[in-house]
Formats: sequence, structure tokens, C-alpha cells
Amino acid sequence: MGTRFEYFNDYAIYDDQHRLDSPQYIESIQTADDFSSIYQGTSLETLGISKDSIQVVAIENAGGIGDTFYIKDENTLIIPWDGVFFEVQRISSDN
Repeated sequence: MGTRFEYFNDYAIYDDQHRLDSPQYIESIQTADDFSSIYQGTSLETLGISKDSIQVVAIENAGGIGDTFYIKDENTLIIPWDGVFFEVQRISSDN
């Protein structure tokens, strides 16, 4: 709801407050079963994802909302925080 997240090779801004220069992104694949286990029964289907696995990205040495995110599709990220999942949409740089 109005919070901006920016993920680039040179820097990352997450939670509108945290900036990290030269972030190290750690990418992995998480199975639907592992996701459900980690998030206490929440399924990928609940989030509108009908796949057997999902790509997860964590920013090394970062802390705060947006330091880990799931790639739902090329324009949508899912950001987990305190038991809530936020769907983040890509906006163009023209906006």
C-alpha cells in the first residue's frame, strides 16, 4: 500500500527505509511442500500460484520487510512478513 521496493545489481531499497549498496542476491527454488511447511500450511495455491515450486530470492546481510521475496511472475513478487504475504507489482520508470 504505497511502499516502494527497488531491486537492482547496484543497490536495493526495501521497506522504503533500508538501502543496501552492492546487494548479494541468493536465489533458490522452494517446493510447494517446503513452502507450506515453512509457512504453517499456507499453500502456493492460496497465493494464486499453481506450480509445484517457486523461485525465492534472499538478500544477504539484509533485514526488514522485503529482504526475502518470491517471484510469482515477471511483474509480481510475493513478500512475506510476520505471517502476512504482500503482493508487489512492477511499475514502469515512467510513473
